[in-house]
Amino acid sequence: MSNYRKPAGGSSSQPVSVGQVAPEDATAVAVAGGSLQEVSLRTYRLSHSYLLLLFLPTHGPAVDRLSDSGSDLFDEFHAVSADMVKELHDQHKTYVVGVVDASVDQVQRWMDTPASRGGLQELPFPVICDGAGRFSCHFAGVWNAKAELLHRAHVILDDKGVVRQLTINDAMVSRSVGELYRQLTAFRFTDEHGEVCPADWNSGDAGLAPDPEASRAYFREKYPTEAAESGDNK
Repeated sequence: MSNYRKPAGGSSSQPVSVGQVAPEDATAVAVAGGSLQEVSLRTYRLSHSYLLLLFLPTHGPAVDRLSDSGSDLFDEFHAVSADMVKELHDQHKTYVVGVVDASVDQVQRWMDTPASRGGLQELPFPVICDGAGRFSCHFAGVWNAKAELLHRAHVILDDKGVVRQLTINDAMVSRSVGELYRQLTAFRFTDEHGEVCPADWNSGDAGLAPDPEASRAYFREKYPTEAAESGDNK
């Protein structure tokens, strides 16, 4: 039996995971540049855009311990620079949206507070206010219904609304912005070229064609010494 418990007012559908289509009716209120806007997954899908959702818990025991250690609550959000947001949009047709488990009023206060004082002023992407989990509950494992808070997670949706990546961290371990960028560009690459992104692939690297002979050529080029020693260098 599923442990899923829908927050009041949320969707009746079961949460989705990798390979499944996110519900188009998933909507939420977000704060962007000091003003309110509605975020709808349907809008991104209709524009054939990719979407990176960054889920960030703002309360709970783990967050309290991080705060006591002097850690910036929003350091992961601030690490996603305006230049990165612009590059993802202009070159990869990808949008970035943050999600926090807080009210609209609280998020607006953070948006009015400079980063030097622990706020989100001048953040280059919108932040969804999801204090009741009505948006986050659409994604498997992201919303902790019992504790009524978010897990530290990120979701990548492709231009068809399919969940391509869903990663959940313990709240004590932050994410690497470089890895987020690598994952986004890898999915875009494989969708555009039909090739596989092998281990440690980075933007600008060659892909791996899903063909045995092409794969041999790729590995001969990547490991020339080993190929020569084995006689497989032709």
